[in-house]
Amino acid sequence: MDSDDHDLTSTEDLDFIVSAALLWAGVLLLALYGDRAALFLNSLFLNL
Repeated sequence: MDSDDHDLTSTEDLDFIVSAALLWAGVLLLALYGDRAALFLNSLFLNL
């Protein structure tokens, strides 16, 4: 993959950015709220 013609707005990159952001948000929620966040995230992923 060439870095000079690489397009950051491609859907693959957007999917990766979104999933990475969701992952970090989940980790932060778990760190801050523990069990309640785990239940919330679990229900979110079950509904996807």
